[in-house]
Amino acid sequence: MANMTVKGVPEQLVTELKKQAVVHRRSLNGEVLYRLERSLAHDGEDTRRFLHEAERLRNKIGIETTVDEIIAARDEGRR
Repeated sequence: MANMTVKGVPEQLVTELKKQAVVHRRSLNGEVLYRLERSLAHDGEDTRRFLHEAERLRNKIGIETTVDEIIAARDEGRR
């Protein structure tokens, strides 16, 4: 397995990860790996679910919105 160093992690994030590691009975490393794996495994599924729900709502209320507009709106707060 490879090793990796992550620099510049905010102290508040480390504190929260440590708390969650205790709650889930994992090491800090185990908690970080679990969360990374979960994030990557569900990314495409979450996007598909989001787009499907958006399309359903668009059809229900009759608003013409493109997929690109939906993705832009979703990502707006992530920058």
